[in-house]
Amino acid sequence: MRVFLVVMALFLGFAADAQQYQGTTAAVRFEIKNAGLTVDGKFEGFKGKIFFNPTDLSTAVLQGSIETKTINTNITARDRHLRKADYFDVERYATIILHITSISKKGAAYLAKCQLTIKGTMREIDIPVVLSTKDGAPLLTSEFSLNRLDYKVGSSNLFLSDKVKIFITAPLTQLP
Repeated sequence: MRVFLVVMALFLGFAADAQQYQGTTAAVRFEIKNAGLTVDGKFEGFKGKIFFNPTDLSTAVLQGSIETKTINTNITARDRHLRKADYFDVERYATIILHITSISKKGAAYLAKCQLTIKGTMREIDIPVVLSTKDGAPLLTSEFSLNRLDYKVGSSNLFLSDKVKIFITAPLTQLP
């Protein structure tokens, strides 16, 4: 009986190791304080590739970009202003690019070291990543903050916070 339990534990362990996920879509949302109120919005036009194997993190791939012209806060005048040169300058900088350089296990979640490029400014950032399920399907999520001034998005302002919260949700499919 012990041998059977050991063999089953090994089998189940190997089966868990075989989980690999891929994705090609992501939702990118943001929140920022403006005049004391939280303003939210989103970007669309994600293009990229996601590959994630929790048992072999060295194979993880996250290469993604979003089109800056797709910024949407549901206020047309604000969106037009955010597309201008002092904010996202969509005529010169059409995309925001995120590229993972490495990922490590951090408790029940993961910590991804990434290169984020906004308006031609690339910075190394660490973002937490959680692998979960929603409605039975695998899902990668991340929530982190960044300083918009680090990327030359707008200027210092008494009413507009420098801190922007970013939310990324990427549905995945499990590979056989």
